[in-house]
Amino acid sequence: MVGSRICPLCNCARNTVFMKENARNNRDHIQLLKCADCGFVFSKTVDVDYTDFGKSASKQTKKELAEISKSQNIQRLVDEIISKTSVRQGKVLDFGCGVGLMLREFNRRGYDVLGVEESTAFRTMLAENDIPTTASLSDIKGLHNSFDIVIAKDVIEHLEYPLQVLNEVISFLKPEGYLYVRVPNRFAYPFHWAVDTKGHVNHFTPAKLKKLIAGMGLKFVSSIRVYDISSRAGRLYDFIFWKLRYFLPM
Repeated sequence: MVGSRICPLCNCARNTVFMKENARNNRDHIQLLKCADCGFVFSKTVDVDYTDFGKSASKQTKKELAEISKSQNIQRLVDEIISKTSVRQGKVLDFGCGVGLMLREFNRRGYDVLGVEESTAFRTMLAENDIPTTASLSDIKGLHNSFDIVIAKDVIEHLEYPLQVLNEVISFLKPEGYLYVRVPNRFAYPFHWAVDTKGHVNHFTPAKLKKLIAGMGLKFVSSIRVYDISSRAGRLYDFIFWKLRYFLPM
């Protein structure tokens, strides 16, 4: 547990309340703050312990993993990443790879893959499937400027210092490499019955994510369609907001 945070993007200590602890859809009753300077929304406190993270999920069978991959349409997601980056073969680094759905798909297509994952349970699970992993970026310092694609899928919303970590992550990209980032969209919160305010400590909009990427000196290439539609909010975003993204202030 840490004390009240300052804005993780611009380090501003001035903020207003964005969501109260007792809001109807505040699942974990942690107050959300909004930076008075840049407008970024973040959880007031960080209280997450990932020590045992992944123990239950790491026991999933190959059939169960295949069903999860299908529900998230991982194959089509990888298709689109390959199409928009034009990286037909190469090296892929997945930061915070979890059970390795993306790595498994890239590996199946012949890419040289490596996962970074703190969870021992997940790393053991992936090793059993011949997917190489490491516990932290500090273990692969010799691989700076080595990867064609770096993935941070559903990761930076969990990080207390997302900007600092992402800057370290992109140091492993080749000069002409590509970074793929996916985060939950805060614009879906009014339609969601249980917003994660504990595990998710950063709450992005597409505009704030683009601003973060631009501040790192990267060029925005393209948005990629949202495929994880297992929740009501996800379905709403995928079928309505995505089609209107060029017309709404998102």
